Amino acid sequence: MKTLNIIIRILLGLSLLIFGLNKAFHFLPMPPMEGESAKFMMALASSGYIFKIVMVMEILTGIALLANRFVPLFLVMFVPITVNIIGFHLSFDLAGIGGGAFVAILHVYLLFVNLESYKSLLKFKTT
Repeated sequence: MKTLNIIIRILLGLSLLIFGLNKAFHFLPMPPMEGESAKFMMALASSGYIFKIVMVMEILTGIALLANRFVPLFLVMFVPITVNIIGFHLSFDLAGIGGGAFVAILHVYLLFVNLESYKSLLKFKTT
């Protein structure tokens, strides 16, 4: 089981690092977007803000997973991006959901593997 966890951590880390670096250096061809998905992406891209944050988070999370450092922290910090990847594909590009689903499945698996690290976050205290 430990070997499977390592393989999944490395697969997710490599995926995030490659796609994060692609946002900076554009070395992977991206298919053209049309319709509502293109409008949505143009709205996000016009500010540049969102894509820079996503790029930095993908790169940092990828490095953390590959280096096996601060893994539980980066997994939690990356949750909103994974949710948005799935949300985008469910809303605009269901046919292209494969890559996002791959990332989401690996991400959720690693969150559960590291569940012990989140126990203090899951306790609710009433005063």
